[in-house]
Amino acid sequence: MNKIRIFISICVIAFVVCIFLLNQESTRKTIKVWMQNELKLKTGQDFKIADVEFDFPRSIVLKNVTYENSKYGEIKAEKIIVKFSLVKAFLGSLKGGTIRLEGLSSEHSELAALPENIKTSILWNGTDGFNGDIILLESTKSEFPYSLNGGKVAVSLPNKESSLYTFTSTFPLVNVKDSLLSEVRANGVWNTDLNEGGCSVKAKELSTNGISLSKVSVETTNENHSQIWAYKISATGLYEDPFLIDFSGSFSPTLFQLDQFHLSSDAHSLQLKNPLVLQLRENLHVDLAYGHFILDKKEIVLSGNAGFDTVDLKFELPKQPFESTSVEQVPFPIMGILSGTLLLQGTFSDLQARVELNADTVSIDHPSLEKAALFQARLSGRLLGKTIDFQGELSDRNVNLFKVNGSCPVSRKSALLIEPSESDGMSIRLSGNVDISRYIHAFISTKCWMTGEASYVFDIMGPFHKPLLLGHAKLKNGGLESWETGTILHSIDGELLFTNDRISLKTLSAFDYQGGRIAATGAFDLSANKDYPFRVNLSLNHCALISLDDIEAVLSGDAIFSGDSKGATLKGEFAANELDIILTEKPSAINHNIEVIYKNQSVRELPPTQITKPGVDWPICFDFHVQNKGGIFIHSKELSSEWKGDVKVTGCATQPLLHGDFRVLNGDYLFNGKKFKISEGSISFAGDMSKETLLYVVGEMEIGPIVANVVLKGPLINPSLLFRSTPPLSQTEILSWILFGRGMGDITPFQGSELTQSINELKNSGGSNSTFLTRFKESLGIDRIDFHNGEGKDDKRSVQVGKYILPELFLGIKRDATSNRIGIEANVTKNVKVQAEVGDDAQGHLHLKWKHDY
Repeated sequence: MNKIRIFISICVIAFVVCIFLLNQESTRKTIKVWMQNELKLKTGQDFKIADVEFDFPRSIVLKNVTYENSKYGEIKAEKIIVKFSLVKAFLGSLKGGTIRLEGLSSEHSELAALPENIKTSILWNGTDGFNGDIILLESTKSEFPYSLNGGKVAVSLPNKESSLYTFTSTFPLVNVKDSLLSEVRANGVWNTDLNEGGCSVKAKELSTNGISLSKVSVETTNENHSQIWAYKISATGLYEDPFLIDFSGSFSPTLFQLDQFHLSSDAHSLQLKNPLVLQLRENLHVDLAYGHFILDKKEIVLSGNAGFDTVDLKFELPKQPFESTSVEQVPFPIMGILSGTLLLQGTFSDLQARVELNADTVSIDHPSLEKAALFQARLSGRLLGKTIDFQGELSDRNVNLFKVNGSCPVSRKSALLIEPSESDGMSIRLSGNVDISRYIHAFISTKCWMTGEASYVFDIMGPFHKPLLLGHAKLKNGGLESWETGTILHSIDGELLFTNDRISLKTLSAFDYQGGRIAATGAFDLSANKDYPFRVNLSLNHCALISLDDIEAVLSGDAIFSGDSKGATLKGEFAANELDIILTEKPSAINHNIEVIYKNQSVRELPPTQITKPGVDWPICFDFHVQNKGGIFIHSKELSSEWKGDVKVTGCATQPLLHGDFRVLNGDYLFNGKKFKISEGSISFAGDMSKETLLYVVGEMEIGPIVANVVLKGPLINPSLLFRSTPPLSQTEILSWILFGRGMGDITPFQGSELTQSINELKNSGGSNSTFLTRFKESLGIDRIDFHNGEGKDDKRSVQVGKYILPELFLGIKRDATSNRIGIEANVTKNVKVQAEVGDDAQGHLHLKWKHDY
């Protein structure tokens, strides 16, 4: 028992002596110097340790450790605490330990957010490996850009039975600056006998700078003591559109080779045609051998060299055909030959660039463009210092359609990232000449034909975020033909002035082919917050603005056309110098349903017959008054008339509203070959022209002993027709005189049948339809058709057709079974009629008919 007590006492005394000796200043200084030398020997770097403190046998504390010569400047740690059991280490039963760094700090901007504490713990598992939290960051500074959370690493060391180093690791979350990885798994193996091995790293997701990757896989292998490692990398991702990337090759300390590269998305693809080799030279200088890529079927060649801080690279686009049919924004095919180069030279802090892009024999497959039109395009630019200089042109047959040159100051965010300067001003000039008739209809959908020579010059100055625009555009010898209004103008000359956010229509003048003139001035405000308001002053002088098959209008007056992006209004006073309206019969509408079957129609798409037409995007409304200064002429196949009156037009273009009255001055109405003089008439407008317009016209003609009147009245789209006479007669009797020139008692049975049918048609349709016989006569261009039965034994059945060549002169042809006869009938006076007739046998008859009513 005494021996045990003596042994314990000796151990306690030894322990106390060790603590005392280890904490002596001289001892701590000796150990501090030894540790500084060891750190320099192992790392080649200088570390300064202010003091060493022992908590025997649990830990060693290094105080105020400074790393002075790092590329990030000076890095300090208030304490580095190394914890492990010295006794277990002495006895060989050590199972683990921890290293903890406290009070980390740095003056460098990238390390200013260092965590306050870093802890590393290693738990040994027997003699063949260890696992545990390799790095555990404990910090209140959440902005620190590096972290491994909840990681686990297992390492197997070589032993007598195996010469393999192996490791496996998993990390639920890894944060490296702006990159975040989840579910990271890494494993590797190295054979010390064969000096070969490999490793792989896989991650479920990786997010960095707006790019999202998934199924990330990185693999590398080395065989047979070689310094060359093979690698293979693949991932799927999302950056605006989904994409797939995979590439492979090999690398060594002095060589990097890319053998296969493929990047594809729904819209684009990039692949490597020939291997790309990077050779490391002295002073970290890299030579880039010939690299041949294919981008969307376009070949790109890459060559050059780069150093640690310098670059000399050339991107070349060899001459090759291109076609724009795959570009959704281009509505028609564009084809040509494309070539270009891009040079990058200088240091990364002051990178210079030159670019040149050429497009030759460019043709546009559009029906409005001449097939012979071949375009050439040139664009070149240079980045020098903090300025980009550029120039370019687009020409056709050596005519400069578009030319640009200028300079733009920039600010450098990084070697390859530049942005327009916010303070310095740019200077850009745009100019060109355009033959409107050759190009406008290919790029602008219009319902008119335009010609003329346009020229323009624009200057853009000032800072990029608030540019100043100055310039002008001119049109000379222009022409316009509108297919909707029939307007034909020539000698169009005009000039537009551009001043920042305002466009002024300085002058615009044009002439029609009758000597009329139109002129305009105005201004357009390009302020988006004001909905782009505009105002155009119009002046017309005997100008034929409307010249269609059914209407022709010659107007004079002044008007204002104003509005904004939401709509416009035409307001003014016009005088109708001439207004001709031709009334045409519209074809009959189909009055029954037609079944339409759409082949290859998707069940999810509405048939075109069920698609609702879109509303008017830009409504135009009216508020103008038209005064009658000349005659208003209204014509049709039966009507020839002159009117006077005024009308006010309101509403919008989709449904104009008219208010006013027209009164007839004179005119004729042709009914059944007889010309009626219009004695009175009016047209009253009260809103919707098709619904609220009333017509009243009275035609008068003296026929035999009566004066017949044809009255047309009612809505414009469906007026009614009635008859009256002096002396008063029945409708049937009046119609008999109008149709056949005689009363009901003097007409043939066939004429009586036609008269009855005409009366029925007029009753049923209000005069809108015609009988078969009427349509037959109209198709032949005749006014009368009569069928006669013979009265005696020798008289034969005959048919007579004829036409009024003058209001009182009728020319007819009669045909029976054996002969032809031609006759003429003239009304000499009210009661006297002369008839003359001659036949094939040259025998003629002359009749003088006199009639008197008692």
